[in-house]
Amino acid sequence: MADRGKINRLGDFEHIENAGVHSGDATLVLPPRSFYWRRCGAIKLIARRLAEALGISGPFNIQFLARDNHIKGDRMNLAAPSRRASRSFPR
Repeated sequence: MADRGKINRLGDFEHIENAGVHSGDATLVLPPRSFYWRRCGAIKLIARRLAEALGISGPFNIQFLARDNHIKGDRMNLAAPSRRASRSFPR
């Protein structure tokens, strides 16, 4: 969740299933069960930089692919007014 590019709520979820499962059908856990401080720090930094660069206000989500401490961005969803950012991001 961001307000004019500044993140004010941030959560790291992890998919339980292997990669390839659609996020709308996925089981997610919070906090991540395979928690790596370095990876979570990098993900938060990327999210903050994107929110600031794009001037995001409202809910959004970013899906990352991660193995060990290697991270790749997969997609980012911005919420339209009165809509959710994705099926894995509740209203």
